[in-house]
Amino acid sequence: MFAAGLAPKGSNDPYALRRAAIANLDILLPRLADRITARGGHVFFAATADDAIAYTLEVVQQYDIRRVVKGKSMVTEEI
Repeated sequence: MFAAGLAPKGSNDPYALRRAAIANLDILLPRLADRITARGGHVFFAATADDAIAYTLEVVQQYDIRRVVKGKSMVTEEI
């Protein structure tokens, strides 16, 4: 994840690693999106909470989804 020298030097501290990841989201998120897309996945970057909700509802309706499981514990609080 930090192959481009983005990790804090000599740190195994998970909080320092988290801070480094957050500080480099502009680099890491496009990289992650590229890897997901290359494996056939889909990525949507929502500019607002309303955009995220609208996209989610669109996918649910398009595929007639009956159950949704969130993968991140804070996602509903963030939206």
